[in-house]
Amino acid sequence: MRNAFRNKTPEQKSLDSLKSRMKNRDAELKEKIAREEFETPKRQEIQLDGEGRAIEAALELTKDKYMERVMETRLRNQLPVERGVRAAFEVVHFSRAVITSLDFSAIGRQGGIIGLSNPARVKAAVRASIEALRSEVRQKAVELELKRRPNSKLYKKAELFIADQKGGITALEEAYMSRHAGKVPIVAGSQRAFVSYLNRLRADSFDVMLDTLTRNGKKAATVDEMKIIANYINVATGRGRVSGSMAGAMAFLSQGFFAPRLVVSRFQYILGQPMLHRLGRGSPRARLLIAKEYAKFATGLSLVYGLALGAGATVQWDPRSSDFGKLKIGNTRIDVLAGLSQGLVFGARFASGETKDLARGKVRPIEGVGARARSSFAKTRKDLTLRFIRTKAAPTVGAFIDWIDKKDVLGNPFTPEGAVADLIIPLVLHDMWEAMKLEGLDAGTAYGIVAALGYSTQSFEARKRRNKRLKPFPRRVDQYIKEVKEVFGLDLSDWKRSFSDVSEEIEKELTSRPEGKKSLFFNDNLKEPAKSLFFNEASP
Repeated sequence: MRNAFRNKTPEQKSLDSLKSRMKNRDAELKEKIAREEFETPKRQEIQLDGEGRAIEAALELTKDKYMERVMETRLRNQLPVERGVRAAFEVVHFSRAVITSLDFSAIGRQGGIIGLSNPARVKAAVRASIEALRSEVRQKAVELELKRRPNSKLYKKAELFIADQKGGITALEEAYMSRHAGKVPIVAGSQRAFVSYLNRLRADSFDVMLDTLTRNGKKAATVDEMKIIANYINVATGRGRVSGSMAGAMAFLSQGFFAPRLVVSRFQYILGQPMLHRLGRGSPRARLLIAKEYAKFATGLSLVYGLALGAGATVQWDPRSSDFGKLKIGNTRIDVLAGLSQGLVFGARFASGETKDLARGKVRPIEGVGARARSSFAKTRKDLTLRFIRTKAAPTVGAFIDWIDKKDVLGNPFTPEGAVADLIIPLVLHDMWEAMKLEGLDAGTAYGIVAALGYSTQSFEARKRRNKRLKPFPRRVDQYIKEVKEVFGLDLSDWKRSFSDVSEEIEKELTSRPEGKKSLFFNDNLKEPAKSLFFNEASP
């Protein structure tokens, strides 16, 4: 009998197996008819113990590895052009993953808004993050715990973003889109910790906010209300809402920009998109819930500022300054606004047409009279916008632009070794090193820990613009300098003051004088030629 079965072809074996299953099913149904059993019995879910959960996590991890090998096999069969494009994108993603490793930046960056609003949720999310950091199996266990929750099906229905490390590009966190970076041990651990922290924070926030909305016998939440809650959580944790063709555009932009969805989310939060969402118009209670979350963040932020100011830190409150909202301790700035400060500063500068100098604290127009000339900074609103976009470029794209311009975004000269360092050295180590150079070993280490938690630090000494050098100048310019000294007591030949500063003071003084007392300082035909003749514009 066994020999007869062995001699059958695979097709014959499959047919015999199908026949056997059909006979068994026929017998099973006849038995149910005889017992008059017509209701489908409810399937009893088996509760796994600790060992069972560990086995389940290991099984899911093996499935992921199997699917990863299947994907690699398919990719090897791509055309050479397709493989080349994919390799170029992988370089971009790999560099981004490497420089964002070695930290827990999700705490203060993507998760900073919810973290300050609800500190209690941070503890559970950090615990999940540390578990995921330890091993792949533990990370999978954290993921499965979310899937077993009663609200797990509602996450998808409400469009709550839960990242999938093995999913497509739209299912990944922007900082870790590289397929190969996960094979580097240190980077892989950082990736697991980053993703698990945000997934746990989002799921916990959804559960708590949904419970708050329906607590004390209130009617159940509608799908639209759940989407309002999920939209707020997504925006607050760095996943800006885009739909339709824009979703595909975001996936494409992520190839050349550092984190486009994070940038979108921060502008949406500033503009109140979570409260003004079209779905919220029909649910005042959902909008009120989101408004309370905004108030919680403002309260948490006020507490941080109050403690910092009491400890001796200073804060710049003018949104036209790049130091806006940052805690300044010595020469180090700490950004506690979870990525909101850049958008606020850009908006304030664009709307007012002015910028505030870090060294002197002087407000200058971006363009027109009094604006800085030949500066590496924006001279028009167009330049301001392009510079803002440039600062959001992915590391490799930014290095390419620096090479073309022969300087970086701050105006520093481009060097190959510097470009390579920026592509492979984690940001947290760079911030720590800069802090150590200015503040010393102990303080630098402390600031490095702060930066590792996602509260980005910048350590530098704001310098005043270099004095301008005297060129050979003609007689009329000599007369200009002589008259300034005689009338106002300002010695331009000393070059301790910039031309624009002196000119503004002179014009302010002359404006108050009678018409007959005005001199050649008001002669615009002389002023600009004089400026170009005896001043060399220096870099700031």
